[in-house]
Amino acid sequence: MYKIAVIITSFNRRDLTVKCLDALLNGATVKHDIDVYLMDDASTDGTAEAVLARFPDVNVIQGSGDLYWNRGMRRAWEAALAANAGFYLWLNDDTVLRSGAVDDMIDLHEALGPKTIICGRIRNSGDATASYGGLLVQKAHVRFGPAPVWTSIRTTPAGEEDLYCDTMNGNCVLIPSSATFDIGLISEHYWHSEGDTDYGYRATNAGYRIAQLKNPVAEGDFNTAFDEKRTRLTLKNWKFIFFHPKGRRPAESYHFYRQHLKPMWQARLIWSYLRMLRIR
Repeated sequence: MYKIAVIITSFNRRDLTVKCLDALLNGATVKHDIDVYLMDDASTDGTAEAVLARFPDVNVIQGSGDLYWNRGMRRAWEAALAANAGFYLWLNDDTVLRSGAVDDMIDLHEALGPKTIICGRIRNSGDATASYGGLLVQKAHVRFGPAPVWTSIRTTPAGEEDLYCDTMNGNCVLIPSSATFDIGLISEHYWHSEGDTDYGYRATNAGYRIAQLKNPVAEGDFNTAFDEKRTRLTLKNWKFIFFHPKGRRPAESYHFYRQHLKPMWQARLIWSYLRMLRIR
């Protein structure tokens, strides 16, 4: 039996958060002890009150209202270190885990070895494709004559049959406590997005393997609206892209590309913004 510290951040999603916790604490594991650390980032819809009324043992940490996902998860993880848990489970507050999901993730970790991070696959509700989970890096050489002059790099969702991944989404991720010493916590360089993918790259660089559980842990559709909003650069939304925590702030992109997308990271960084340009 292990102690698992579950790390969640939430903002004004009271009903989703309660539903998430209900599934987590009433069926996601029957073998292990769960401690929940919920970062409530100054919600105004009564999230903290509803959670404590239903689940009084949840550790609710109050945020400032400007943490967003990545910084909220880091603050919650810092608080969870006091639990001396064997594992940390990142969990999105809109992820409703199926029965036994956490037990299955622990079992896979034990089968693959101590330096393994397990990511749960989230399945789109309309079909069997993955919306979130493990990610595979795909590289393609662009040639001009006999020599490659450019290598394109992009990530795609891992398939049902893919076990090992290059990095991951952070919707449901089981991390052994040893990783806090070998890798550290989720990076302070990111405000909302990219911290999960960054952590996956840092994990593989530190000698950890990222494995995806074959059986989906939950259903949830890909957030197409959010993805489109932060991948289109227009005259109307340039302030959002460059300055908003949910945009693609240049300082964060600079850090990510410099760390993980070598060689020619400077050219890749510039091209990543140019390809976002739209007339309207």
